[in-house]
Amino acid sequence: MLLHKAGLKPALSWFKPNALVVQAGADAHFSDPLADTLLTTHDYEKIFREIITLADKNCDGKILFTLGGGYSTTATPRIWALLYLIINNYDIPEYLPEIWRNRWQQILQTSIPKTLHDILPPYEPVIRHDEILKINKDVMRRLMDSVSQYWI
Repeated sequence: MLLHKAGLKPALSWFKPNALVVQAGADAHFSDPLADTLLTTHDYEKIFREIITLADKNCDGKILFTLGGGYSTTATPRIWALLYLIINNYDIPEYLPEIWRNRWQQILQTSIPKTLHDILPPYEPVIRHDEILKINKDVMRRLMDSVSQYWI
């Protein structure tokens, strides 16, 4: 989230796009088997809402979300359902429809959460959190230093 906010806002302010095209992959979810990132459905909701706000401020709300990436059969559909609900201004339900859960549990042969959002906290605290955050801030600062020279 930090990197998203630190880099995206200045870039949009400089670039002044006519529209945003967002690849809304779900593979940054903590349960995704191919990634080592720790986003939750709560994080995705915040990111989607922030991107919509940025689109409203920078390009009259013109935005196209594409779907891709996401290999957790229990997280990806919930994340994309959140996106659908948010862009259509629907309320976010707490629970998934039981009939849907039963159908897909049978098809996927796996347990599906009862709630649309992840139960918090979904994983153990990250021991090196502060160190990782410091490194990420430094990387973002160096990235912004290297690209901002072209934003004149």
